Amino acid sequence: MRFTNHDSRITRARGFTLIEVLAAVAILSVGAVFILEALARASQAQVLAEEHRSAYTFALSKLASLELDYEQGQLHGEHEQGRFRVGAQEFMWDLSTSAAENDPALQAVDLSVSWQRGTRDYTHDYRSIFRIPEPEDESKS
Repeated sequence: MRFTNHDSRITRARGFTLIEVLAAVAILSVGAVFILEALARASQAQVLAEEHRSAYTFALSKLASLELDYEQGQLHGEHEQGRFRVGAQEFMWDLSTSAAENDPALQAVDLSVSWQRGTRDYTHDYRSIFRIPEPEDESKS
């Protein structure tokens, strides 16, 4: 029995050369480095945003608590400070109060919340004005 090849041309399998494979790996590696750097920056930005949110949330809570105290007639000293921790991050706060310039029934409150991340310092400053309720006169009752 005789086998014949109807196609007399010899077909050769085509593939990628070593140079083409190395070039593709190099291009993919550069792209992977850029993607990893972007992910690292996004992660750092998320942590910093959470710290800003923690500072803001603390400030809102502190000012709301102070407002309730003023409404109940409990006055605070002119200066208070302290620290609080959220996770591993430590925050410092500084609160100062003073009479408003034009109206003695108003109390100006300045609150500063600060923290440090690496070599950078971050600070949020808040200012609010509260009305001090007049003490009730017991002789009127």
